[in-house]
Amino acid sequence: MTSKPRGIALIINNEKFFGRNSESTEKEQKQEIQKVRLGSETDVKELENLFEALDFKPRTERNIGRDEILKVLDDVSHQDHSAYDCFVLWLMSHGEDGKLYGADGQTVHIESIRDFFNNAKCPSLKGKPKVIFIQACRGSEKGEGVVADSPHIPTRQPSTHDGETPAEEPESSDTGYDFQISKSIPDHADMLIANSTISGYVAFRNEVKGSRFVRCIVEVFS
Repeated sequence: MTSKPRGIALIINNEKFFGRNSESTEKEQKQEIQKVRLGSETDVKELENLFEALDFKPRTERNIGRDEILKVLDDVSHQDHSAYDCFVLWLMSHGEDGKLYGADGQTVHIESIRDFFNNAKCPSLKGKPKVIFIQACRGSEKGEGVVADSPHIPTRQPSTHDGETPAEEPESSDTGYDFQISKSIPDHADMLIANSTISGYVAFRNEVKGSRFVRCIVEVFS
């Protein structure tokens, strides 16, 4: 990447919740509203410092409801990103699998968030990296953890290159039907979504130091 700034880094952090989720029971609603995400402001400061150091333009939105989240995403997706090389979105809130909570307790589907920045709706980011990080639970399972049988961590086998340009291999589908491969760019090309946990599991956050996911990303890119 050569542009300066590299691009917009949008951070949405919901720390405090003031609404009710109509999809939950009354007991779940009361529990959800009380769950202030202590430590998340530490994450925000760490990310803002990181993106400033990497020559991004950080923009932070705090404690916003579902409709406000959608409005912010729509606003950013309609900006002209032609002068930028990349776009980064950080989402931090309570969540479920495939959903993120607004500060009003209403949920936003991750697919809806993703689609704001596809190549059809945000053409000025076509062919450019679009990276979405999500710090949120994706379920209620808590991994017990296991003890490794070996202190050694397996590594990838090194790949070799003989210096020759490989011939193009024909592509086929697994559907059993023949079809023509399109030369156009798929709507969701050049997009990466990184979650802090796997489907069905909770995401952890230290109430003082912030989330391990954010700390690790900051350490890697600092």
